[in-house]
Amino acid sequence: MTFRGFVPDDELLRRLRAAHCGVVPVLRTVESDLVHTYKMFEYMALGIPVVCTRTSAVQAYFDDSCLYFFESGDEQGLARAIVDLYANPAKRYQLAKNALRAYEQVAPSKQQAAYASLVQQLVEDKGQRLSLQHEN
Repeated sequence: MTFRGFVPDDELLRRLRAAHCGVVPVLRTVESDLVHTYKMFEYMALGIPVVCTRTSAVQAYFDDSCLYFFESGDEQGLARAIVDLYANPAKRYQLAKNALRAYEQVAPSKQQAAYASLVQQLVEDKGQRLSLQHEN
């Protein structure tokens, strides 16, 4: 593998779509156990199967049907996952399909709509409380 530095977006997408999997290795710490990475979501959105460190945050949303997990610091487990996916196109397809379906449930557009709805509800509740206070 050669790191070539910056590549234009269309070139990057072409290369990513040609990949057998996307790798998201995270050294598990108290802090990293609680977060997701954008890279993981980007791979999912592009339909690329994901090999990912098993963390609490990720497992709260995605299971083994969506992601190929390995344990933090287990280089052999990571290598096995990559080789297994390389050798199993059907498994790659199924993981990518399941991950995309799960991703769509928590995608930014869904989160934005849920947040906007919550804010709207809070504003309406506050308005109702103010109205009730003025009536008393």
